[in-house]
Amino acid sequence: MYQFTTAINTAVGDLYSNVNGLADRFANFWAKNAAVWGKNQYVVGYELLNEPWYASKTIKINFCIFFFSFDSNLLIPRRCGNVYTQPQLLIPGFADRQTLGPLYDRVNAAIRPFDPDHLIFFQGVTWEILGFGEKYGFEHVPGGNDYRNRSVLAFHNSIAEDLDPEKNYYPYKAEEMQRLGCAAWVTETGTPQLDIADQFGFSWMHWDYKWYANITWDNPGTSPKSFLAPFLQTPFLGIWKTNGSYLPCTGGVDDCLDVAAATGYSRVYPQAIAGRQSTYSFDSTANVFRLTYTIEPSCTLPTEIAVPTRFR
Repeated sequence: MYQFTTAINTAVGDLYSNVNGLADRFANFWAKNAAVWGKNQYVVGYELLNEPWYASKTIKINFCIFFFSFDSNLLIPRRCGNVYTQPQLLIPGFADRQTLGPLYDRVNAAIRPFDPDHLIFFQGVTWEILGFGEKYGFEHVPGGNDYRNRSVLAFHNSIAEDLDPEKNYYPYKAEEMQRLGCAAWVTETGTPQLDIADQFGFSWMHWDYKWYANITWDNPGTSPKSFLAPFLQTPFLGIWKTNGSYLPCTGGVDDCLDVAAATGYSRVYPQAIAGRQSTYSFDSTANVFRLTYTIEPSCTLPTEIAVPTRFR
């Protein structure tokens, strides 16, 4: 429960309030990264903060702190600022507007002299899942409206799927994306959410493929023999086979690739559209791809559809 300590709240509050120049140094850190990586063609962008306000995975208990209801979900907030001196930060959208937004503006101003083109990813607090914070949070993308075409609203799957599943939560994020005039990217997700992510035109990425971190549910396939397997929500979603322990498969790609798992992440999608997209979806069960768009007569380049023929 260290998230509730005054030390954590004070430290994070000091960052957002620029106590002793912490926010200036944070921005300078990103400026130095941009100076190094700004010309690199393999860099997609900069994600300024990951999960700037954390809420735990669901913990079933018989009471609740701050909000929600009986026998529901204990959500453990952190990193939105000092909730002891500013309890209003617990209100959905307030931390985005009052603390994160100004910090992101500061960092954008530090990055852009060195890298005017790469994307900047920005996240709101993670427990905003009911639409209020998405509607009344950020006033603009980092740096203001001139940077809308280089800004990406980053978010993860719903932290309380039994309370607000992705079919309800993703529309809130789509509305926030449209309100801010930027792109959106689900920066931590898994195969169960990909069909609906496509429906809203969200880019997405899986969590890390790291052998030292395979105890988490969507990293490399956790062995059913692992003592942790019974405690994981979906323990076998990784794309690599194991040898019955935490040790990785020792063969080559063809030997170690879990084809069924990899197929879940192999999807048909538009790489380029010669016009304005209306709808796009891929039904991974039926292997059916649909795209509708309005043709742009001035565009001379073709529409390109990526089809992973090895898996589809």
